Amino acid sequence: MTFLHLPRLSTTAILLCLVGLISCGRSSQSGADPTPQLPQPTNQPYPQSDGAPITPIFGNYTASWYEESSDRTNYPINNQTVSLSISPVAGDTVQVSIQATKNGKFSPGQNLTYTKAVVISRIFTDGSVTYYVYLTQPTQESCGYNTLYIYSNTTMDYFFVPPGNRPCVGSRIRLLK
Repeated sequence: MTFLHLPRLSTTAILLCLVGLISCGRSSQSGADPTPQLPQPTNQPYPQSDGAPITPIFGNYTASWYEESSDRTNYPINNQTVSLSISPVAGDTVQVSIQATKNGKFSPGQNLTYTKAVVISRIFTDGSVTYYVYLTQPTQESCGYNTLYIYSNTTMDYFFVPPGNRPCVGSRIRLLK
């Protein structure tokens, strides 16, 4: 028996083809140029959480090092450091306070408070949990910055765009509890 081997298509590719066909069929009936209508994205700005308890991430963190383009510098830098605290608000929402004085690219440049940061958890097969704390609602323009990544409940990476940098040209501060 001979089998025909076809390339595997993603669901997205199939949907886009179908949407294009439906749109072309509608357009040809109306006499207008065919313009494919893409499905609208869902209004869900945050990824789905695995629902791990968020209480282990509450507390105070202090900067250990700064990294930009693989160049790592230990804190204190210019006799200054960055500290951060996470406190509960409600459900999967926390308040994040960042204490940071102006220090060029090595800090956000000012004290910041985010009163409704959203926490998403990922539970891995080995039982470990990684938390993602979205300080602001994620957008394509934010490029994943303005987010905290917390590992083992004690190690945090704060991704931010330093003052004066272009959007999506950011840095990372490693903080420890």
